[in-house]
Amino acid sequence: MRSVKPGRAPSLMAGIVSVFLVIFGIFFTYVLYFISAQTNLPIWLFGAAWTTVVLLSAIYNFYNVFAKKRFSSVDIVDRNEEADPLNEHLSDDKKYCPHCGEKLAEDYVYCPNCGQKVKEEK
Repeated sequence: MRSVKPGRAPSLMAGIVSVFLVIFGIFFTYVLYFISAQTNLPIWLFGAAWTTVVLLSAIYNFYNVFAKKRFSSVDIVDRNEEADPLNEHLSDDKKYCPHCGEKLAEDYVYCPNCGQKVKEEK
């Protein structure tokens, strides 16, 4: 299995931006707390949730900057290593008519549903 990992420089930049957004989020939540005291609506929870998500983003990005084993964005696996669970429903092995979408056998030259030619005769 091969992995696509985010670079250290983009992760550092995202981590620094996240720190500034956490500081802004704390201030934003503080302001929302006083607004919600006047309106009796807990709108400060939005600010707290937003700040928490940004804090988690900062932790993720700084981990990818300094850790030896970084999180991977995408894992690339061969068919032999890990089977795709959707292959039995959406397999590439099945052939379909490009004109009407009817499922075809491998040896069909013409579609039995619409009659269009689907492959060259040998």
